[in-house]
Amino acid sequence: MNSENIKKVTNQAIEQLITALNEGRSETLTQYLAAIGRFHRYSLRNVMLIASQKPTATHVAGFHSWHTLGRFVKRGEKGILILAPIVRRKNEGAKQDETDQSSTAVGFRAAYVFDISQTDGQELPTIGNVNGEPREYRERLAKFVAEQGIALEYSEDIAPARGTSAGGKITLLPGQSAAEEFATLAHELAHEMMHRNERRNSTSKRIRETEAEAVAFVACHGIGLETGSAAQETTLLNALGKLISDDDRILLIEDTSEIQLEKPNLVRFEARQAQAGLPAVAIRDLLKASLRHRPDRIILGEIRGGEAFDLLQLLNTGHSGTLSTVHASSAQQAISRFTSCVLQSGVELPYRAIKTNISDSLNVIIQLERRPGRRYVSQILEVRAFNAERDQYEFNPVYDEKSTF
Repeated sequence: MNSENIKKVTNQAIEQLITALNEGRSETLTQYLAAIGRFHRYSLRNVMLIASQKPTATHVAGFHSWHTLGRFVKRGEKGILILAPIVRRKNEGAKQDETDQSSTAVGFRAAYVFDISQTDGQELPTIGNVNGEPREYRERLAKFVAEQGIALEYSEDIAPARGTSAGGKITLLPGQSAAEEFATLAHELAHEMMHRNERRNSTSKRIRETEAEAVAFVACHGIGLETGSAAQETTLLNALGKLISDDDRILLIEDTSEIQLEKPNLVRFEARQAQAGLPAVAIRDLLKASLRHRPDRIILGEIRGGEAFDLLQLLNTGHSGTLSTVHASSAQQAISRFTSCVLQSGVELPYRAIKTNISDSLNVIIQLERRPGRRYVSQILEVRAFNAERDQYEFNPVYDEKSTF
């Protein structure tokens, strides 16, 4: 679509609004105002384009963005035209570091987005929503804030933000649930304690927000609050992944893209079913190919079968710092489940040799549980060794929810 056609479509949207107002149909203006509220990060021109083409739209994203969220655009759906900026750095030839975000828009191009109603797939995670009851920990956190000499205030003027940090003062938005207020306070306290010194100038806003969110996440999980609706193992992998150094080369392997991780040295691999003209690509194939990418860290979304053997081989060849998940009813049973998955590979190895390799390769097992209204870490075990004579693993219990906290 050329610039003249884009201008024509945009002008039509404006003319439709003017005509409706002249005819006394104020509900059209109400629809546009509602769209502005839903898409407040879009320009007014793009809001009008979205509202004129899809008045019922609530959440829009590009084709590939929906794919990374585990959803796909339904066949036959027509895209919603918007204007996307063509961005160039102000200093094309200069090398920029992460904190330098100087750029300028030099033009616009036609782009297409799709509303969530035009897609199908996994439910969207409700990132930012916190559920549960913080109990006495809300007051304990507020007391800790006061002991640090930080003032705590409430104001509706900061909306739509839930909280702000201003160096010695935290302001919270009133009307939040107790769980949301706890999470917001923990987030802003992290800013106060980590980002109000000389380190602030050496970090980007993205890094500071990631660090503050990681602190809030850990604090919420520590007292049993439920953060978001994503699968609990995926949520934990997201949190742990954020703590990996930006210098590490990370290889992320999944069946379906669920883990939302933003790192400068991240490589994503995704399995696929056989398609017309394209062969199937299994998790085992991706694990075998991973060594060619020289990863420092490997994150495997979930272990379900024979890929456990390939992962074990990687761990035995020096690729420590690997993260993965497996479904089991307890931390101890997780090792038994992992052993069963290794046996599904079809590789014939002595049973005790497999167990010895597992004990040499796995370091820590974190058990997550879900109860009504809360998801929490229930157990952390350190794998010490495998006793061949007794045919059992030796564990060091690091944390147990039933006897701690």
